[in-house]
Amino acid sequence: MEFLRKLRSHPEINKHLYTHARISKKAQEKWYKNRYLKDKTYLIFIVLDNKSPVAYGQITHIDRINRFCEVGFCIAPESQGKGYGKIRIKKIVDYAIKKLKMHRVYLEVFAVNQRAIKLYERCGFKKEGILQDKIFKHKKFHDVVVMSIIRR
Repeated sequence: MEFLRKLRSHPEINKHLYTHARISKKAQEKWYKNRYLKDKTYLIFIVLDNKSPVAYGQITHIDRINRFCEVGFCIAPESQGKGYGKIRIKKIVDYAIKKLKMHRVYLEVFAVNQRAIKLYERCGFKKEGILQDKIFKHKKFHDVVVMSIIRR
């Protein structure tokens, strides 16, 4: 859990997340106990390199009736550009489609995060639309791009 807290609090990572501030140990523990342990629609996968965590991926909002879920990814800044993103994305999408039997896997990403959008497109995600002014962060509103992969 400490890896998740530190990564999500890192300024280069946090600027691309919906959370607004550094995450305290107490807040992380509260989230873990009250959300992660109780919410069966929330899965986290930690990526290890030589037994050290370098990234994580998550599957959230798992809807088994309508067969869709949301995914998200974070890679430690020092581990970016080494191929972890593409590998992690493909594995999580594969898990969602094959193991969880999802029909639609979607994600949301800040419109200004072109590096991530290009990576998602290389992994097969298609842009569905833009949620204008969805997030208020750093004293201004930000557009969010919705992308998805549909199982055919």
